[in-house]
Amino acid sequence: MEATTLVSLRDEETKGHEKGPQRKYTRSDMEALRFVQSEYQLELFERVYWGLEPTVRLELDGIFVADSNKKKKRNRNRNKNKQRNRNNGGGDIASEEQLVAGTSNQSGMGENMQCEEDDISDDSYDGILKPAFLVEGEPDFESGPPVDGWEYLRRVRWEADQLPDVKVAKLNLNEINAEQTPYMPKIPDLPKCPTNLLPSKKWEYYFLNEFSELRKAFSQLSSSLDPSNSSPISKSSIEDQSQVAPTVATILNMDAVHRAATLRNYIDMAESLEKLSRHDCLWLFALCATVDMPLHADTCASLRCLLRKCLGILATKLEMDDEVAMLSVLVSICGKYFGQYDNTI
Repeated sequence: MEATTLVSLRDEETKGHEKGPQRKYTRSDMEALRFVQSEYQLELFERVYWGLEPTVRLELDGIFVADSNKKKKRNRNRNKNKQRNRNNGGGDIASEEQLVAGTSNQSGMGENMQCEEDDISDDSYDGILKPAFLVEGEPDFESGPPVDGWEYLRRVRWEADQLPDVKVAKLNLNEINAEQTPYMPKIPDLPKCPTNLLPSKKWEYYFLNEFSELRKAFSQLSSSLDPSNSSPISKSSIEDQSQVAPTVATILNMDAVHRAATLRNYIDMAESLEKLSRHDCLWLFALCATVDMPLHADTCASLRCLLRKCLGILATKLEMDDEVAMLSVLVSICGKYFGQYDNTI
C-alpha cells in the first residue's frame, strides 16, 4: 500500500462521514501511517504535550527515559548475540525490523524511540517494578523529615537502589529449631513388637478381604432396616455392657452416629486398662465392622489410640496366646484397614 498523507486521510474521513460509514483501516494500513509526515506528527504531539499539567508531563518524561533505556539495552543484547554467533560460526543474525517513532520535544525528549512488535524485555523496571512517578536528584537526609511528596519518593527510590535484585536469606536451621517454642505435644512412636507375634502379610491379606465383605453385608442389612431411636452406650455403662457379647440386633438398634460414639467410648475405656478381655475385643471388633466410612476425625484419632494400646500390650508378650491373637486382629483392622499405621510400617 502506498503511504497516504494524514491530511488527505483526514479529508477522506470527513467526506466518508458525510456520505456514509467511516473507512476501516487494516493493520498494514495503520503500520504504514507510522512514518507518514513525521514532522506533522511531532507538531501535534508537542501541542498535546504542552497542554498537559506539569505533573503529567513529568510522568510522561519518565516513560520516555525508561523506553530509551530499554532501547539501549536491547541494542547491547543484540550486539552480544551477533558477536556470539560470529564466534560460533553461525553467521550474521537476520536483521530485525525496526520501527522508529517521532522525536520528542525540546525538554529532554529528543531521542528517537525504537519499538519492536511483541517485544519482551528483561528490564528490571518492567511490570510491577516500574516506578509510577519519576523523580530526579539525590535525597536530602540532613533536612529532616521529607517536606513534600517528591522528597519522600527520592528517599524511597534511593533505598530501593541499595537493595540487590535478588535477596537470599541464609538461615541456620539448628539455631531456629533450638529457639522454636513447642506448640504441639511430642507424641511417641508406636511401640515395637516382636515380629513373631505380629500377623503375617499373607494372613493379613485374606483377613482384611473377609473383613471388608463383612462390612458390606452389614451395610446392606442396615440399609434395609430403620434403626430405633436408641442412644449410644455411655462411658459409665460400658463396663456393665462389656460383660455381654455384642449381637447383630444390638448393633442394628444404633444409627451411624451412635455406633461411632460408642466405638470412641469403648476405646477411651480400653486405654485405661492394663489388658483387654475377650468381651472387650468382641465389642471393639463389632463396632469397627459396623462404623460408617469415611471416618470422622475424632474416630480416626480414637482408632490410632487403640492401635497404640494394642501394640503396647503386644510389646510385653513373649509367646503366642489367645490375647495375642485377638490383639493381632485389632492391630490389622486399625493399622491396615483404617490406615492408622505409619508409612514406614
